[in-house]
Amino acid sequence: MKVSILGYGWLGKPLAAQLVAQNYQVQVSYHTEKPENQQLTGYPLNLGEGANLEYLAQVLDADVIVVTIPPRDRGEMSLDGYQQKLAPVIQALKPQQKLIFISSTSVYAKHLDVIDETSELDTQLRAQRIINAEQLCLSHGNTTILRCAGLVGGERKPSNFFKTRTLSCPKDAVVNLIHQHDVVNAICKVIQHSVSGKHIYNLCSPYQPLKHEFYSQLIGPSIQIEVTAGKGQAKICADKFTQEYGLEFEQSVAF
Repeated sequence: MKVSILGYGWLGKPLAAQLVAQNYQVQVSYHTEKPENQQLTGYPLNLGEGANLEYLAQVLDADVIVVTIPPRDRGEMSLDGYQQKLAPVIQALKPQQKLIFISSTSVYAKHLDVIDETSELDTQLRAQRIINAEQLCLSHGNTTILRCAGLVGGERKPSNFFKTRTLSCPKDAVVNLIHQHDVVNAICKVIQHSVSGKHIYNLCSPYQPLKHEFYSQLIGPSIQIEVTAGKGQAKICADKFTQEYGLEFEQSVAF
């Protein structure tokens, strides 16, 4: 089976390495950094401003397409900017190809207590532009969307999230994180199962301590924490994925 990964960065690199180790034929698209791994086929691809689609057909010549490209460019800050960036990819897919889109749990409304895949979505611009991109991906009938909680692993350490070393949060706010290793394993599971149709899953570690306790223990006395009386961050539920795919998220997010 051939897998194509769009975005050879923080998530795409370890995903490509694991798929190669599992004997998949893997190709990746890159923006600036050509892959050094001789077992990978790399194609330059720019879907943002000044788009370069010369090798799009080659990049999409695969059984499974994994999109790990987040919204970053200034032009993608508009409501339809991120959706328009991904449009050339989605429009070029064939019906039999499997699409896996890496999304975010930031799409959900902020006033909820517990969040699952059926929960209300946010109406703010930041969330809506991701939701619009999801809807575009779902227009391709064979799509799985993985909504990830806060991503950690490698250089992304929770202790680096608060550069000012101050944190103000409600007393009942919880931590919703998912480790890079677990996201890679989840994507590999979806690829292995080859389930057709449209599916949406949350990915979040079951380790969800209170936010003020988590960062107090992680960083220590160098962080100033103000516990407020407001409503805390909702708890993300990822039971749907773990039950359907039989995968438990094991990698610690407490480091």
